[in-house]
Amino acid sequence: MSADKILLGGRYELDLSSPLPDLMPLAGEAFAAKDTKDPKFPLYTILLTSDVPARFDRLSGFKSLVSSHVSSLVAWGPVSRDSGSRRYLALVLDRPQGRRFWYDLAGQKQPVHPDHLRGNVMKSLLAGVRDLHDQGLTHGNIRPDMLFSQDLSSGGLVLSEAVSAPCGYKMPVLFETVERGMADEIARGESHASDDIYALGITMLLLALGYNPAEGIPDEKVVRAKIDQGTFPALVPTAKLHSSLLEPLRGMLTDNAEDRWKLHDLELWVSGRRLSPIQTSTLPRASRPFELEGKKYWTMRALSYALKRHPTAALRVIDSGEVERWVRRTVGRDELADKIQEAIATARATGGNAGKLEDRILARVSMVLDPEAPFFFKGKLSMPEGLGPGIAQAMVSGQDLDAYIAAISAQLPIYWYSVQHKFKAEYQPLLQRFDQMRAHLERRDYGYGPERVLYELNPSIACLSPITAKYYPTTTRTLLQALEKVSMENPQGIPIDRHIAAFIAAQRNPIDPTLLRKLDSKADEYDRVLAILTILAQYQKKEQITYLPGLCKWAATLSEILIDHFHGATIKEVLRRKMANAVKSGQIAKVLNLVNDPMLLTSDHNEYQRAKRRWRNSEVMERILNKQIADKDIIMRTTGRQFAAMISGTISALAVVLIVILYLG
Repeated sequence: MSADKILLGGRYELDLSSPLPDLMPLAGEAFAAKDTKDPKFPLYTILLTSDVPARFDRLSGFKSLVSSHVSSLVAWGPVSRDSGSRRYLALVLDRPQGRRFWYDLAGQKQPVHPDHLRGNVMKSLLAGVRDLHDQGLTHGNIRPDMLFSQDLSSGGLVLSEAVSAPCGYKMPVLFETVERGMADEIARGESHASDDIYALGITMLLLALGYNPAEGIPDEKVVRAKIDQGTFPALVPTAKLHSSLLEPLRGMLTDNAEDRWKLHDLELWVSGRRLSPIQTSTLPRASRPFELEGKKYWTMRALSYALKRHPTAALRVIDSGEVERWVRRTVGRDELADKIQEAIATARATGGNAGKLEDRILARVSMVLDPEAPFFFKGKLSMPEGLGPGIAQAMVSGQDLDAYIAAISAQLPIYWYSVQHKFKAEYQPLLQRFDQMRAHLERRDYGYGPERVLYELNPSIACLSPITAKYYPTTTRTLLQALEKVSMENPQGIPIDRHIAAFIAAQRNPIDPTLLRKLDSKADEYDRVLAILTILAQYQKKEQITYLPGLCKWAATLSEILIDHFHGATIKEVLRRKMANAVKSGQIAKVLNLVNDPMLLTSDHNEYQRAKRRWRNSEVMERILNKQIADKDIIMRTTGRQFAAMISGTISALAVVLIVILYLG
C-alpha cells in the first residue's frame, strides 16, 4: 500500500492522494475511500484536520442509522497522514452517487417546479429527516448546497453528512430559527426536530425561487427582519410562488416552535392532504418603542438583541432603570419588570471568577427580555448546550477561554433554564450538570478546572494533553497506549498533566479524588510520584493491558524518588536490582508494589528507628567522655587512685609470693 493510502480498522482504505472537493464537508477534508471487503460499495472519507469538534457523542447513532436518503456513517477512527505524524479523526461515509444539487447559495439557479418539489424532492428529504428523527437524531445543517442527487438518474435527493461539525456550524443564519441564528455558529448547541423542519422550509423556499432572498444582506439585518416581521412575512415573496407552496412554507416557517408543522404534517401534505391553515403569530408590541443608539425597538426580543449588539449603551440604560420602566409601563409586564430587578440583584450576588459585574447584569437582564435567545457574555453568544463545542474549539485553537469559563462561573446556563416560559423535565439534569461544572471550576486541583469542564461537556472528545495529543486518545485504554508510544521517545517529566488527569477524572469510573489532589506540583514529591504510579497501575489493570514495558521504564525512572525514600543502603541496592525485572514484566503494578511494599517500608522504618536510638546512645556516651576528659582534676584523682591501687596490689602480690617461698624453703 502506498504512503498516501491508509487502512482504517483493517478494512477501509483511505486514499489521501485523491481529494474530493465536490463533497465539501462541514469541517475537514474529503478524500476517496473504499471497503476492501466490498469494493463496489461507494464510500468516501473526511479527515478532520481543523480545530472544529465533531459531533462525537452522536457518532454511534449515525453509524447505526440505516437510510438511503442520508449520507450514513460507516466507520471512524484516528489515522496518521504518514508514519510518526499527528493523528486525526477519519470518518468513513456512504458516498452520494449523484452530483451536488446546488454548489453554493449565490446567484440565480433553475427553480424547481412545484410538482417536482412536492414529489421526488420533498418526499426524499422528508424520508431522510424521518429516518434521522426515528433514530433520535437531527441533521442540523439542511440547506440546498448540502444536498446531493440520489443517483445519476433519480429525481430524489440525499442529505449530506452531519457529523463532522456541531449542528449549525457554517450554517447561514437564514436557515436557522431566530433564536439559533443569534448565537455564534460554534455555540448553537444540538438542534431539535423542529429546527430541522424550519431549515427544510427555508431550503424548499430557495429551491422554489431559484435564488437566495437574503444574498448580500448582513446576518444582523436578516435576524432583525425575522424578529421585527416574522420569518414568513420577511422572507417569503408570496407573489412569486405557486399557491400550493404557501401553506407548507407558512407551517414550516412559523417562529413559534410549538405551532410549527411537525414531520407528520409535511408527510400528509406531500401525500396530497390539505391541512388547516396556520396563522402567522407575531411578538407582542409595546405601545411605544424603546430607543437605543438612534433606533427604535417595539418588542422585548428586539430590545434584547439590540442590548447585546450595543453593550456599552445597554449598561447605561439598564443602570438608569429605563429598561425596567419600559417593560413595566409600556409593555405592561410588571412580573418581568420585577424579574429584571431580581436579575440585577442576583448578578451582584455572584462573585468569584464570574467576570465583571456589568457583564453579569447585561447577560441576565437580556435573558429576562428574551429567554429563548442565546445568552450574551463578554462578546460571546451561546446556547447552554453550545458551551461544550465552544470550549473545545477554543482549547484546540489556543483561543481565550475566559468568556465561556466565566459564563459558567456566573451561573448563566443555570439562569437560562430557570427563566424559560415552560420548565421541561429534561432541564433538571442539565441544571445539575452545569452546577457541577461551576463546582469543578472553583477547584484548582489536578482533574478539575477548565480541563475537567472540557471533557465533561464533550464526553467523547480526544484527550488534548500535549503529551499524547498527536496520538488522538479517546478512551483510557487508547490513552495508556499513547503513553506507551510516548515512553519510547525519551520522555521528559511526568506522564500525567492537568489534561490527562481531567480526562481520566471525567470517565465513568473515575479515580480516587485524594489521588488527584496529590498530583499537584505543589504537593510532596514522594506523594505525587506514588499517586502517578497508582493511577497508571489501576488503569492498566482496568483496561486489561498486560504489557506496557515503555511506560514501566518511565515509571521506574520516577520511582527513584520513592527508592531514595528508603534509609537502608542494602534495601536500596536490592530494590534497584529487582526493578529491572519489574520493568521487563511490563506491569506497572509490579513497579509500584516493589517500592510501595508495606512490610518492607515498615521493616526499613523500624530498623531506621533502632539505628537512630543507637546513634543517640553513642552520642550520649561521647558527651560524657568528652566532659570527663575536659576535667583534669577528675582525671588526676581517678587515674591516681587507679595507679595507687595497681601498685598496692602488685606489692601485696610480691609479698605473698616471698612469704610462700620462705615458708616452703
